Amino acid sequence: AVTSAVAGDGTGREIAAAIATIAATGVDFIKIAVGGADDAALAEAAAQAPGRVIGVLFAEDDVAEDGPARLAAAGFVGAMIDTRGKSGTTLTSLMAAPQLAAFVAGCRTHGLMSGLAGSLGLGDIPVLARLDPDYLGFRGGLCRASDRRQALDGARVAQAVEAMRAGPRADAA
Repeated sequence: AVTSAVAGDGTGREIAAAIATIAATGVDFIKIAVGGADDAALAEAAAQAPGRVIGVLFAEDDVAEDGPARLAAAGFVGAMIDTRGKSGTTLTSLMAAPQLAAFVAGCRTHGLMSGLAGSLGLGDIPVLARLDPDYLGFRGGLCRASDRRQALDGARVAQAVEAMRAGPRADAA
């Protein structure tokens, strides 16, 4: 199984130290909010766990078009967009499909893995899978009662796996 963990406090500050701490656990990938970190801080952060760091950009922060290029130049292996707030505001309500498609394409152009997350539900899979990111991130949408504080719901996980295997449908809206 591939493992990942989140490092840092979501502010984009002191990211190198946060990555070093999580890297010591041996997880495969380390996700960290990069916020307003400058290029030198990004490079220092990526150097803490070469080939394992994924930069997280928040949809609420108006994701910059140069985000994937900056992360790739710094040595990150991937980039993802998530939602900062965990109140149920969805990624797809904050960013339109063309914006998300441009992000995924930018990641691909710069050799990064791409991920999309943020209060995703089963209904988001056909739309987002069509954009061809490397992964979709789920939590609350696959938990009991759609509550991220509850345990994962096996039936919802199975439905998500089935939807992902089915791939994007031409008739999906």
